[in-house]
Amino acid sequence: MGCFGKLEKILNCTKNRAIILIRKTLLEIIEINREALMVTSSMALHILSLIHKNYDDIADDECSVSLALNDSIARMLYHADYEGAIASSRQALARLPQSSDAYFTVRHLALIGRCLTLSGSFGPGEEALQRALAKAKHLENESMESIKLRADILHDLAMNNDMSQGRAGTSMRYLEKALDLLESTSMEVRKGVCHMGLGNVSYGIREIEPALEYYLRAAEIFENESNLANLAAVSSNIGLCYTDLGKLKLAESHLIRSLNLRKSIGNPEQIAISYHNLARLYENMGDIDHAFLNMRACRDLARYNVNKHLYNIAQEWMEQCPITESDLDGSSLIGLQSLKLKVA
Repeated sequence: MGCFGKLEKILNCTKNRAIILIRKTLLEIIEINREALMVTSSMALHILSLIHKNYDDIADDECSVSLALNDSIARMLYHADYEGAIASSRQALARLPQSSDAYFTVRHLALIGRCLTLSGSFGPGEEALQRALAKAKHLENESMESIKLRADILHDLAMNNDMSQGRAGTSMRYLEKALDLLESTSMEVRKGVCHMGLGNVSYGIREIEPALEYYLRAAEIFENESNLANLAAVSSNIGLCYTDLGKLKLAESHLIRSLNLRKSIGNPEQIAISYHNLARLYENMGDIDHAFLNMRACRDLARYNVNKHLYNIAQEWMEQCPITESDLDGSSLIGLQSLKLKVA
């Protein structure tokens, strides 16, 4: 029986047999669940629901705040519900006693900063991340937890700076500092995430070939670590690079791989991005029918997920498209109907 199976058995039998887990054990279960949530696992969501089923009325502040962090992560990663994640973490911070360990304060602040960044509130996002980084420095400096937290925050500061169109050099320095922290550790996935971040910065300043090198390095790490969520993201980025370099068949294989992975583990916003990237590719290939089908799927998912920016991009493209749904042949319409079913 695997790790998830053991956790499920413990949690399912707890009430029936009146077994009371000691506080330390419950905290360990919540921590294991958190790590699983971070790699986007549907079983991790199931375990999270079982923890709530059995322990929602728990009176221990540390357990409650720890569990709230899992809830925020699930909202952020699985549903792109950034407002809900921020609200959950702010409520948890309000419950934290002043004398409590700084660890959960840092984790919740960092998550708030990341969610604010992803929702386009770059100034408040940077402020929350800088506060988290300052508090993280008060943790035991060379501990694995401290290194992990500081590396994650530095990565998110780079993302915030890059998304807000700050200087590329600033984002690069954040990511290089994170890699320096991680160098002597075995945290390979975090190293891969930093390489992907360096690729994003390079791509943003149109240095396509250096970006591709960073992305391919990250993809190798994620493949070796079986980290499918990040593999889906970097495959999409690799596809964009090959599109820009005119290597369209290579681009197609990576973009389709990204879409298929995201359909199984991603949230609606990520899936919409993959459809958008495929639409752009097919437009470059001169295949307007497939470009239309993918852009329509992107638009509908973006509307469902309330991503106004992506929705507006897709809607504007469709308005300028030389064809409409009525121009598509029967086989294309069948494909369009299947896309509609997936969006509903």
